[in-house]
Amino acid sequence: MASVVVILITLSSVMMVSTILGMIFDRFGDWNYPILRYEEGELYSFLNLGSYLVQALALFAGVIVFSMTLYFLISLMTNHLLIGLMTIFVIYLLGSGMTEIAFFANYAHWNPFSYYTVSSIVSQEQAALTENWGLTLGHGIVTLTLSSLVILVITMTFLQLKRN
Repeated sequence: MASVVVILITLSSVMMVSTILGMIFDRFGDWNYPILRYEEGELYSFLNLGSYLVQALALFAGVIVFSMTLYFLISLMTNHLLIGLMTIFVIYLLGSGMTEIAFFANYAHWNPFSYYTVSSIVSQEQAALTENWGLTLGHGIVTLTLSSLVILVITMTFLQLKRN
């Protein structure tokens, strides 16, 4: 519990110092700062910083929920912290490694591990690199939500079977 408090204090201190330094040396900030966004057909457009941050936060929340549900399922199955963390690490490596294989690259937009690189998904850099334009913010949120719900149903079923 104490470590969580230390982490929160450190995080909030860094955020406050960064904000104060930004306000001293250059006004509060520019929410219209342009962020490059790739588009299909070797085109690009610009996304303002405010929209980028909102979209990145939404996708990151989906990644966090998916990761937590997956960890909850694995922790119920293993009952050991180190084994659970190692299993999650192996699952992540396998899941993200599948997007590198040519056959699976066409279906990467259905793989929830493809959306762990939040920044490259929001800017559609990952879609441009893999030439899979299904890797979008909207599809990522849907994929992560559905995957989380499926894992949650499996977890609840496993928990019911474990109780009986």
